[in-house]
Amino acid sequence: MAAKGKQPMRPQERRKFLRTLVMGAGLLGTSLLGFIPVLGGWVRRLRPPGALQEKQFLAACIKCGQCVQVCPVEAIKLADLDEGFGVGVPYINARDQACDFSCDGLQCVLACPTGALTHELNYSHETDMGIAKVVSPATCLAAQGKSFREQARGADFTGTLRYDAVDRWNPIPV
Repeated sequence: MAAKGKQPMRPQERRKFLRTLVMGAGLLGTSLLGFIPVLGGWVRRLRPPGALQEKQFLAACIKCGQCVQVCPVEAIKLADLDEGFGVGVPYINARDQACDFSCDGLQCVLACPTGALTHELNYSHETDMGIAKVVSPATCLAAQGKSFREQARGADFTGTLRYDAVDRWNPIPV
């Protein structure tokens, strides 16, 4: 017999309570999925040339992907779902394809509509593109006294380049 003043919970009320509890837990779990990369030791991504400091860049970037479209060496990629809250933000994975600065970093900067990429940096000297670990000095271009320019795309590259003095929407065939 139930205690005085307490009514036993009816099956419909119990189901409603359990349904609400499961839905709340699912909603909480879904919203916390974005923190998985943060909790799992989020790795700092290399940003395109001319990117602002990380916090300012993330605030200014509208994830339009125009920098990805104009990159002549296809070095810039957009972050996927495994990036948590950084979905759609441009980055460079230097292991797949490095930015060789052959376009002087102008194409992605000119394409950026928000100013998340800026001309205020001297790209090839001030841009932090990570630290290389030389495994085989015999294959290192710098150790051989060679430049990286045009090494990533090859001598037979027939893509398009853009220059600051030329209209930014009319590419020059190479």
